[in-house]
Amino acid sequence: MDVLWTRCGGFVRTRSKKGHRAPSLSVGYDMVLHVCRTSEASSLPVLTMAKGAAKGKAKSKAKSDEPKEKKVKDKDAPKKGRSAYIFFTMDRREELVAENPDLKGSVTEVSKILGAEWKKMTDKQKKPYEDQAKKDKERYEKEKEKYEKKK
Repeated sequence: MDVLWTRCGGFVRTRSKKGHRAPSLSVGYDMVLHVCRTSEASSLPVLTMAKGAAKGKAKSKAKSDEPKEKKVKDKDAPKKGRSAYIFFTMDRREELVAENPDLKGSVTEVSKILGAEWKKMTDKQKKPYEDQAKKDKERYEKEKEKYEKKK
């Protein structure tokens, strides 16, 4: 089956050997074997499809259907330290929702507002949260050392 390649990102018009139009179909790049000639009607190339490609038998580069095995997370492993921004959001979220009751169920809106506030803050205003983050990082390092010794 010859295929007239239109410049529509994978959309092709097919033509039978008699020149009649066949229904359009979507074809992946791996299904096309080679360019065999140029179309007389236009300057677009005519491509020949690999055997079985029209029937969906062409090999695809898609991932296998088998699900990946997830890593089993150790429940005894220490939790990572929180960032300064996380400490800020934990501190500010309740105040923000109390000021604006209409934001109560909207996590995305609250996050956008908190992110904008964090960006506007000066280093001096961020300092207490950075100190908390530093302490939490030290806590994590200590717990991590104890955990690795147990292992």
